[in-house]
Amino acid sequence: MIVQDRILAYAVDIKGLENGRVKGDLYELDYGEQIRQLNRAALPLHTVTVKYEDGVSLTLPHAKYYGQKDRLYQQHGKVTGFHRDPEDADALREVLNQAWQQREKEARPAQFKVSVKNVKQPSIKQKIAAGKKQLAGEHAAAPKLAATKAKSNALEV
Repeated sequence: MIVQDRILAYAVDIKGLENGRVKGDLYELDYGEQIRQLNRAALPLHTVTVKYEDGVSLTLPHAKYYGQKDRLYQQHGKVTGFHRDPEDADALREVLNQAWQQREKEARPAQFKVSVKNVKQPSIKQKIAAGKKQLAGEHAAAPKLAATKAKSNALEV
């Protein structure tokens, strides 16, 4: 979320569903530090798995995929699924585990400092209700026309 050129970043740890609502923990992150940490811990890519709209699914070395990306698009259409695989999946798990442990260690409640502008603006639901009310009022105020007989013996309104 970007607010006045400042990036607010959050990690979400979903715990489950309760009464149709998603429940979990929200952690405020230092975006700059997160980027620095990701750059330090970045793992080399091994393969890329791509699914296309024509149903074809390919797994290619990442360099080969990026060299053929445009040709593959022309041949198979839009990409509908994309997955990158690191050279060492265990190393990726370890990096993610370390990030989770660090977040748990430094956990602090997230404070939302986002202010909503134009608070007095009605919600969509309120606008629809107001529109229905206005139409009902216009319909009730419209003059009632009596049916009259025309020369062709048909009723006119």
